[in-house]
Amino acid sequence: MNRNIKFRAWDGMRMTTSGIMFNTSTGSLDVPEEASFGGKITNPYKLMQFTERKDGNDKEIYEGDIVQEAGNSSMYGEVVFSNEYLCFGYIHKGIGNKDYITGEFVRGLHSVYIIGNIYEPNQKH
Repeated sequence: MNRNIKFRAWDGMRMTTSGIMFNTSTGSLDVPEEASFGGKITNPYKLMQFTERKDGNDKEIYEGDIVQEAGNSSMYGEVVFSNEYLCFGYIHKGIGNKDYITGEFVRGLHSVYIIGNIYEPNQKH
């Protein structure tokens, strides 16, 4: 079974995949020192891993995306990796306003749509 391991990054102004490479010699990610908008990077890139899933519009889902379940506007949240369950899922508010993680979209039980991400302004979350 081959995994499609890839990343994108928030460079402070926009999402980018440009220049992000996995160094097989060191086992680390190499990212450019220049931001996509020019100049030196003063804050490190915020890396987000691909979940190996796509939303209902065939868009790749990454950590940091905000997804919403198809047909259920109250079920939405940030895509995260759960160390407890060892899978990607999304955090949503449940009973008593407590955060819950759900992995149904990863298992293919529910269709979800990306409605934003945690870095770009004017997104629902």
